[in-house]
Amino acid sequence: AINVPPDEPIYHITRLRTFEKKSLAVHESFMPLEYGVQVAKLDLSHTSVIYELEHTLGIAFWEDHQQIEAVVADTVMANLLDVPIGAPLLLLTRLYVTEENRAVVLFRSHYRADRYFYTIKLDQRRNRTARRRADPPKLKAQSEKAGSKEKIRRKPAGTAIKPGRHTSRP
Repeated sequence: AINVPPDEPIYHITRLRTFEKKSLAVHESFMPLEYGVQVAKLDLSHTSVIYELEHTLGIAFWEDHQQIEAVVADTVMANLLDVPIGAPLLLLTRLYVTEENRAVVLFRSHYRADRYFYTIKLDQRRNRTARRRADPPKLKAQSEKAGSKEKIRRKPAGTAIKPGRHTSRP
């Protein structure tokens, strides 16, 4: 939630973003009226709302949280994104706040799942340390069960999964 008083008006901006002349995402921005009126007067065709809030309006803020979830396209999103109703979408909800914990902007961005993916780089040093403590006894036990001729093969930590469709096999 945007965490503003119930009687405070909210300014709503909806933008359709494209990539290679095809729809990619619908970005909705919800912000206090004082910010929204100023942002709406700017040319947003080649910039982002975040950039303009920070650099043009000089507002100091940070991202408080981000939520990512899978959803399906309703009639409105299907029409805007040129996908069938029920098509998979990735919904990102992001909240930016000031140092005083005052909401600056809440974004709800619906991305086409066939044109967008999300990647997170994990801190491998920390993961390796935890794995070294936990894995060796299990590996030893597994190798004894497997026999001396078989080697246990593990996927290295941090191995990237390539974008595209993946299936699991039984």
